[in-house]
Amino acid sequence: MTSATRLVGLTPALVAKQMPRRSTLVRKRDNDDIPQPSSPSKRSKVSFDSDVEVCIVEPWEKSPAVIQDSVRRAIQKHEAGDSENYERVKIIYAPTKSDQDPATATTLKNYTAALLSHVSLLDKRCADLVHAVLDSDWLARSADYVQLFTQFLANLVSAQGLFLPDVLRMLADNLTSSRTASCYA
Repeated sequence: MTSATRLVGLTPALVAKQMPRRSTLVRKRDNDDIPQPSSPSKRSKVSFDSDVEVCIVEPWEKSPAVIQDSVRRAIQKHEAGDSENYERVKIIYAPTKSDQDPATATTLKNYTAALLSHVSLLDKRCADLVHAVLDSDWLARSADYVQLFTQFLANLVSAQGLFLPDVLRMLADNLTSSRTASCYA
């Protein structure tokens, strides 16, 4: 016990020698090029440029990861009986009415990519969502979206064969209507 008492008595002196004290009142700056204000209580004046162009930004787009997760949860909750978010996903593919804002190309692409990622969850209980996607106007979109949509169709038919007749019917309707329209143009 005497050695323990002796060590305890020496510990503060050893700690003080090993760890030098630093002043906490002085703040070091890495960059001395920054001008220091003449008075710490005064604020710098701010000037605004009148030639700045003001742009209206598009509505906020969710990130693809957030959309992918929300689509997965919407499908899973729909299977459990809660269809609120599931209906929101369906509305994105529905033809727009005059009182609704149409889905942007980026939004539509992100939701289609999310459905592509979760195509294995789209069973017969999700037939109305699949039909809403199939009935959407995908041919008039960009080449990137048409390629993504085609990949979605291929994966849907591979993973859920019960939608094959619906996909084939949709393809036949779109190809015959576009072919007859182009023949008479």
